[in-house]
Amino acid sequence: MPGVDPKLLRGLSFLKGASPEVSRALAAAATSRRFKAGQVVLEEGTLGRDMYAVVRGKVEVAKGHGAEQVVLAERGPGEFFGEMALFEATPRFASVRALEPTVLLEFSEHELRSVLMGQPSLLYQAILTLIHRLRQTDLGMIADLQRKNEELARAYREL
Repeated sequence: MPGVDPKLLRGLSFLKGASPEVSRALAAAATSRRFKAGQVVLEEGTLGRDMYAVVRGKVEVAKGHGAEQVVLAERGPGEFFGEMALFEATPRFASVRALEPTVLLEFSEHELRSVLMGQPSLLYQAILTLIHRLRQTDLGMIADLQRKNEELARAYREL
């Protein structure tokens, strides 16, 4: 059943500076979802055009499966994920799983876009967050590659 208490939106980072009208409209457009620890929220490779905000609990964003799985990030209260689906209609890049009992707000692409047209600065804030995340991911990948390179160099010297 769509619509949540507007108070749940107060702690969401991408809504800082939202007008009361936009907050009310987003609350009406959001759907509250509950997940148990270990439950999958989004599956890598599936299609979806929804964005999620964490109200309570914590989720893990991971790429790959089994031994090849790499944890990319954790998201907690006030943070969001799935925003790439708002910008391009491609399969989900990663899976998201609840690490503990979690309450999420789900925003459909259509409803979120129509509400954000009333206050484009919020979309700008979401894009800034996305850019920051991409930079952090790049830095993490570079550090991981440097670590692996050092391990290979050490193994080569030992040989």
